[in-house]
Amino acid sequence: GWNTNNAHALNVYPVTQSSDAHSGLSAVRGEVLNYNGWTAPNFGSYSGSLFHVDQTYPTLNFYYKYHRVNNDVVLGSVQINTASGYPMGYAELRIINSATTYTPIAVPITYLFPDSTPYEMAMVIGIEDTVLNTASPGSYFLFDDFSLGWFTALGVEEQSVTKEEVILF
Repeated sequence: GWNTNNAHALNVYPVTQSSDAHSGLSAVRGEVLNYNGWTAPNFGSYSGSLFHVDQTYPTLNFYYKYHRVNNDVVLGSVQINTASGYPMGYAELRIINSATTYTPIAVPITYLFPDSTPYEMAMVIGIEDTVLNTASPGSYFLFDDFSLGWFTALGVEEQSVTKEEVILF
């Protein structure tokens, strides 16, 4: 269900698959190639391929690496709609600082109508220079392990207990 602004006919691929992953075999890589108005990475879910959601999740979660050039930032937006297509919630993503190792992020989702039932989610993420309103070749991001819900830190040591240590009433 992901879409990109890759131009296959022109062999321009600002969004690719990377083997540098947080977990599993691959992650998504978005890189500014030669900015001329359309080759900055842009990916997400667009009309016709929105993600189905059935709860009011509090956060959008994922891991990222980011190589920043000049004034570039990773910008993103999320919109949660009802079954009738009415917007009921949103989130805004802004990553400013470079990160050379995978870094967890939890983006809060704000609900304008929390009593409504969510049905679908639209999401778009890209890179933009905030001063020049373009993007700088060489900036790139790596994203992996997207989820909705409550962010769970990985790598926490597992604890085991014996039945003698647990008392239930």
